[in-house]
Amino acid sequence: MALVVAIRANRKSDTANRIAVKSNEIAEKSARIAVKSNEIAEKSARIAQEALNFQKDLEAKKEKRDFKLKLELNQRFGYDQLVRKIDKVPFDFSITNVSDNLIILERLEIVIETGPNQLIRRKESAIFDSDCRFNYPPGEKKKKTIYVDLSGLSIEEIPSFKFYFELTDTLGNTYPSEKYQIPKDFFPNN
Repeated sequence: MALVVAIRANRKSDTANRIAVKSNEIAEKSARIAVKSNEIAEKSARIAQEALNFQKDLEAKKEKRDFKLKLELNQRFGYDQLVRKIDKVPFDFSITNVSDNLIILERLEIVIETGPNQLIRRKESAIFDSDCRFNYPPGEKKKKTIYVDLSGLSIEEIPSFKFYFELTDTLGNTYPSEKYQIPKDFFPNN
């Protein structure tokens, strides 16, 4: 009888030992999972911080690229009544850099609206220096006269057209002017 009790006690002890070993294995596995979870959480935090830094860099670059030009067309369009060459009509206007950045202009286009969704684009280079670029330090204001080629357009219809200028700098930023209309008496005696 004592032998049977001893065998049963040993079995219970073995079972308890196996349970203890299993519990230790589970505890170790849980600890490894916890470590892994912490590593994932840290990595996620790093990725989130990098994304935030990237967004801040983008915003900073965007602020640095916040270039602004102010274009003002003078009241006098400067049409020479004696010459009256429609292929070379002078427009007097001034350009002011109202940003804190240097602007280097590279291209000027005159856009003529002849009707709804009907545009005529004409490139002009007379505004630029000999190297085809025009530097505008912050606060710089320069007056310019450009000559617009209106040949091929009807003198009678021109007063109904709208004109505006698009200046493009070396970074690809575009600066459109306000839209203007030529007065009906712009071409006298026609």
